[in-house]
Amino acid sequence: MLGSFYVDARSDSLADDGTTYRGDESGTTVSITVNGNEVDPATYRRKDGDDVRIVVESDGS
Repeated sequence: MLGSFYVDARSDSLADDGTTYRGDESGTTVSITVNGNEVDPATYRRKDGDDVRIVVESDGS
C-alpha cells in the first residue's frame, strides 16, 4: 500500500509531517499516480519498478 511511503495517503487526502492536505478543500488538489495512471492509494499495492508521483497543490488559503 502507498502508506509505506511514510505518508498517510488516501483517495481524497494526504498527511505528511503533521499536515493534512484534503482534496475536497477549496483550492487544494491531491493527485496520486503510478506509471502515469491515477490510483486509489487505499487499495493499490506497489510493485518493483513503479514510478510513483504524489502531487499536492494548494493556494494556501
